[in-house]
Amino acid sequence: MNTIADIEEGAFAGLTHLRELDLHSNVLTNIKAKTFRPLISLVRMDLSHNIISNIQDDAFRNLNRIRTLVLNGNHFFCDCELLWLRKWLLWKRHTVEITGATCSMPETFKGQGISDTEGRLFICPERVCGHLSSSVGAEKLRHVHYRDIVTVYYRCVQGYALLTSMRTPQLLERVCGHLSSSVGAEKLRHVHYRDIVTVYYRCVQGYELLSGDLERSCDFNNPYWTGQSPVCSAKNCGDPGRGIYAERHGESYTYLSEVRYECWEGYYLVAGDLRRRCTMDLDSNLKWEGSPPICLRLE
Repeated sequence: MNTIADIEEGAFAGLTHLRELDLHSNVLTNIKAKTFRPLISLVRMDLSHNIISNIQDDAFRNLNRIRTLVLNGNHFFCDCELLWLRKWLLWKRHTVEITGATCSMPETFKGQGISDTEGRLFICPERVCGHLSSSVGAEKLRHVHYRDIVTVYYRCVQGYALLTSMRTPQLLERVCGHLSSSVGAEKLRHVHYRDIVTVYYRCVQGYELLSGDLERSCDFNNPYWTGQSPVCSAKNCGDPGRGIYAERHGESYTYLSEVRYECWEGYYLVAGDLRRRCTMDLDSNLKWEGSPPICLRLE
């Protein structure tokens, strides 16, 4: 038995005329995407009786002259990362003699031909369902895929016993559903206490609560969000005044709005301001900058 466990990228550089490659009975576990790229003249390759579980995407891209591929005695894990190989095998089935391309894992696929297994079953559970939150004092044993259900099994590490399942805030939000969008408000934080997660909001600067709630909770045992999404509207500075012998432009008086004045024809500004903006003072009270203009006719 040989002992090749890994093939460095570039190991076959320059071997463009190589026609046969025999790597059987080694301890290879993974074939990298670019390993065989230089072997454009390869006709026969034997990868049998290794412990290969995965062949990276497009590893056979440049093997256009391949006629025999031996894959017996490996441990192919038929998940989403091997879906490309299924497609390649189907594409080459009439031009390449392929033996031993069978699934070893997951358990439900064991012994099935890679190209004979439905493509929709080549899934990576964590890509579909999301990453599992961390366990405490436990280790993941395996996952079993049966039809459209993936089951993950754990066991407590030596000397530990099962205490509880951890109901994380992320899990609670999955149970209760996503919170609908708020208007004019920002989420401050969420607080997790036992089986309840509470989300706190505040209106953004210059806005005030118009409807809804700034505090919403979700209970794992009653999986619905309390209250309604907050809607905050811009505060109002009130009427800025008309000015004297001046015409005003702008009808919005909310926070950061601006009004503009224009002296009547033949009149000139002698006091006040022709532009005023609704701002906030240090006590969070809204007020208009400056004062209404006073325009007079100058003789």
